[in-house]
Amino acid sequence: MEAADSSIPVEKTSTITGSSLQKLDSYWDEVEGMPVPETIPNIDLNDFPENHRIDMFNLARDAWVDIYNPATLLTHLQSDEVSNDKRRELKDLRKHGLVLRAAYKSLDGRHMAPQKHWLFLKLLGELNDNYYSPQRVESKEKLADFVEKQYMSLDGLEFFSATNKSFQDHYNKELALVNKLNDEDVLPAHDFHLMRKLLRNSMNTFRLSGTLTHDPKITQVARYMQDLNETLGKKQDQLVQQDIRGELAYGDAAVIVPPEEKRKIQGFVRANVNV
Repeated sequence: MEAADSSIPVEKTSTITGSSLQKLDSYWDEVEGMPVPETIPNIDLNDFPENHRIDMFNLARDAWVDIYNPATLLTHLQSDEVSNDKRRELKDLRKHGLVLRAAYKSLDGRHMAPQKHWLFLKLLGELNDNYYSPQRVESKEKLADFVEKQYMSLDGLEFFSATNKSFQDHYNKELALVNKLNDEDVLPAHDFHLMRKLLRNSMNTFRLSGTLTHDPKITQVARYMQDLNETLGKKQDQLVQQDIRGELAYGDAAVIVPPEEKRKIQGFVRANVNV
């Protein structure tokens, strides 16, 4: 991946008062309580200038600082307790880790998250998938070992702001891939998962912007994308659980995306005016 034009890490340009974690969650609660729009307004990437994108990234990173406590996580992973509440805590942790990963993908000039953050989320995702299965013990041990050896601090989470061109080029590249995948009548499970991840990255980008601005247009897009992400996520979870139970081989599985979801994905693609 190409690095940003500048090799100097970007520091905060403004102070976000209050808890960034609370701000993100409060905004998302508002979004989820709204009716789902049938269509969305045009999306103009020029509405995301660099200073705003820097603030968006700082919001994501500050929220991660608020929620990520390696010592508390290790205590949880070393416990034999299994409960819905504990799993919800892990899912909430991963949710905010994914917001930060999306911020790196979209807003950092390298367009990729630091390796330790990416690997952490991969292992945490595996634990969430295996939480109620016999594989849970192994997944917890692997994640705990990784945290102890590689993620006891937030060192290495520097940010190099993308230029306007880099930001827009990367966004449009991912949008084009979504459009290509959505054109297929049947998708291999891995391609379906990829399409869902790309759409989730876009959703989290609008989530960060909306949290800062409460712009009605951005909020409409965020609600539209949240609903789409939830629908696709349920299908993805179903495939993974069937694989864990031995009911199908994930690598050989094929997915037919329902016409309504295909229509909504197409609506999102066509709303973008900078392609």
